Amino acid sequence: MPKTLLLFLIIVFPLVACDNNQNYKVYTGESNNWQVRYEINQSGESKQETSFSISYKGDDLLPKKSINYTFDYVTGSTKGEDTLNGDGLIKGNGSMCEGCAQSNAEEIKFEIKWGEKSEEITLTP
Repeated sequence: MPKTLLLFLIIVFPLVACDNNQNYKVYTGESNNWQVRYEINQSGESKQETSFSISYKGDDLLPKKSINYTFDYVTGSTKGEDTLNGDGLIKGNGSMCEGCAQSNAEEIKFEIKWGEKSEEITLTP
């Protein structure tokens, strides 16, 4: 067996064998002021971990006060309140739940409120 084929099998086989029925999906959306990314890593039929990033891209100065946001999906919602870092970014991760898998959702509704302003963005895969 040629060394190239053997090397290929050594690298690819473990990757295929470790699939473990995981499903990974990324939802994104943006408006004039915000860019949002929501990631779902589903392991098994009803367990998932999520992470997200919310990035300010507006023309005004970075909002300094707390920002409220909601991810609204078929079986529930996730709400949060945070402030932007110096780069205009909020990151969240490690959210884990059982019985709430959303990997097949066609869209996620996202709402953000800062100061007297608010926007709704539809996130799609």
